[in-house]
Amino acid sequence: MNFVQMACRRRGKRAQEHTARRIAIAAALAAGLLAGAAEAQTSRRVAVSDFAAEAGDWSASAGQVRAKGKVLEWRYELDGDAVYVTTTTGAERMKGATAFLLRIRSDRPGELAFRVDQEGGTAFFTKIEVSSEWTDVRLEKEQVRHVFGFKKLDPDKIERVYVVDLSAKDHKWDGSRTVWIDSIAVMSAAAPAAARPAAAAAVAPGDLAKASSRSFYLSMTPWPYDFTPQAKAYTYDLIQKHTDMVAHHFDEGVPWPEALAGEPYHEKVREDLDHRVKQLPGKQRYLALTPLSPARDGLALHWSHEPNQKLPKEWKSKSFDDPEVGEAYLNYARTMIRKFQPTYVNYGIESNILAEHNARAFDAYVKLNAAVYPRLKAEFPNIPFFLSFHIGSLEEDRGKQVKAIQRLLPYSDFVTVSTYPYGEKHRSKGGSYSNPSELPGDWLRQVAALAPDKPFGVAETGFIAQDFEAKKLRIRVPGNEQHQTQYVKWLLEEVQALDGKFVVWFVPRDYDAFWKRLEKMGMSEVFKTWQDTGLVDESGRERGSLKVWDSWLALPRR
Repeated sequence: MNFVQMACRRRGKRAQEHTARRIAIAAALAAGLLAGAAEAQTSRRVAVSDFAAEAGDWSASAGQVRAKGKVLEWRYELDGDAVYVTTTTGAERMKGATAFLLRIRSDRPGELAFRVDQEGGTAFFTKIEVSSEWTDVRLEKEQVRHVFGFKKLDPDKIERVYVVDLSAKDHKWDGSRTVWIDSIAVMSAAAPAAARPAAAAAVAPGDLAKASSRSFYLSMTPWPYDFTPQAKAYTYDLIQKHTDMVAHHFDEGVPWPEALAGEPYHEKVREDLDHRVKQLPGKQRYLALTPLSPARDGLALHWSHEPNQKLPKEWKSKSFDDPEVGEAYLNYARTMIRKFQPTYVNYGIESNILAEHNARAFDAYVKLNAAVYPRLKAEFPNIPFFLSFHIGSLEEDRGKQVKAIQRLLPYSDFVTVSTYPYGEKHRSKGGSYSNPSELPGDWLRQVAALAPDKPFGVAETGFIAQDFEAKKLRIRVPGNEQHQTQYVKWLLEEVQALDGKFVVWFVPRDYDAFWKRLEKMGMSEVFKTWQDTGLVDESGRERGSLKVWDSWLALPRR
C-alpha cells in the first residue's frame, strides 16, 4: 500500500487536504533561477562555523553579535556607512575551498556582501541576495573576486571572513536590521574524505550497466531539496548533468474556467510555466498532466494564484463526463503541449487509483478519456499520449484494478507505471518491500503484460536510502544506500528487458532541509515519505545509485 493512501485511510479528509498542500508546495518549488553546479565527487563539505556552542571569534563593526540556538544573530543600526560582522575562526578549514556555502536570512530582505581577506589584507567579495526565509547560498570560488579584479583568490591564504551590509552606504535604506547566520562551510578538494556507507564508497562492477546500448531515456523532475533559488538552480544543473530528459510533472490542478473560456491563466501560473520552459534548452521534455485531484478521488482542483485551490462554485458539481470539463481539459492540454513541446505526454497521472477511491466517478472518467484522447492524437499525431497506472493499487485489489486498467488502455499509446516499492504492501510478508531483492519478478511485467503490444515506461519512481519513520502515522520502514543501489540496478535492467521508453526518477536530491521547514509549519509527515529517495544525499554527496544510473546514461540510446 502506498504511504499516502495509508495515511489518507487513517486520517480521512484531513490527510487528503495535506496531500493537496504537498502538491501545491512542490509546484511552488519548481520555479527558480538557473545557477550553481553539482558537486565534484572529489570535494567534501567542511564546516567553518556552525555556532553550536558560542559566537567564538565573531565580532561586529556595529551592533551586537551573539550565538543563539545554534545560530549567529547580528543586530545593528544602518547609519550611513557599511557595517560588517567578521571572524578569523575557521580560516584554516577554508584551505582548498572550491565553493563557499552560507545559510542565512534577514528581517530585511535584500542585498548583503560576502567577503574574504587573504594574507596582507587583500579583499575578495561578491554580493548575495537574502530573504526573510532561510536561504542557502553557494558561491563558487571564481564568484568571489578581487575588489579591482587584479588578483585571483587563493583559498589556502584566507585569513578572515566577513558578511557586510552596504545598504546605508549605497543609500538604499537606514534604520535597524537583524541578520541570522545558521552556518558557513566550504566545499574543499583538500579535505579528507568523510566516512561513507559501504554502498556509496564502492559500487560493484556487476551493478553497472553491461549492455552496449539502452532503449530508454533517463529523466528526473525538478523537485529541489529546499525552497531557495540556489537549491532550485542546483537541481536543474543536476538534471542537466545526469539525464537526457527533464520531467515536468504538474499536479497543481487545472485552470478550469480560464481554460474553458480561452482566457489567460493567472499571472502566477504563467510565471511558473515561463520559468520552466526557459530551463535546460535543448533537453528532451516529458510532460505529465492530470484532471484528477491530488488524492485521486475526484476532479482536479483549481490552479489559480496558488496550486490546488478550491473549485469555483459552478465547477464543484461537475463530473468528468461533463462536456465543459472535457473541453476545458482539452484546451489546457493543448496549451501545455504547445508551451513545452514535449517528447511524451502523460495526460492522466495514476489514473487507476480513482477506481479504488471513487468507483462511481470512474465511469465518467473513462468517458472523459474517450473524448479527449482521439482529439489530442488528431492534433498532435507525432506525440505519444498515455495514462500512468499505480502498481500499489493493482497489488491491493488485482481483480478490480485489472478491469479498470483494461477499460483505460484503449486511450493510452503506452503502458506506464508509478511505483515506490518501499511503500507498497508485501504480497506474502508483513510490511513493505524495503528490501528490493524481495520484489516479485513480475512487479513491472504484470502491468506491461496487460497490453504487450504497447510500449512500456516508468512514469515515476524512487526508493529510500535511509530509514523512513513517521511517528504520528506509526510507520517505520528500514532503508539504506545498498538497497537503493540494488533497486536502481534492478529497475533499469527490467526496463531494458521490456524495451522501455523512459524512466522518471522523481526526487534528484534528498530534501531534508525543506522537510525541516515544513515540519515547523505543522505539515503532515506524509510529505516526508520521499525525503530520502534522492540519488544525491542531503549534503550533496552522490550515492552509489547515481553511479549505476550514470553507467546507463553513458550508453547510447537506441
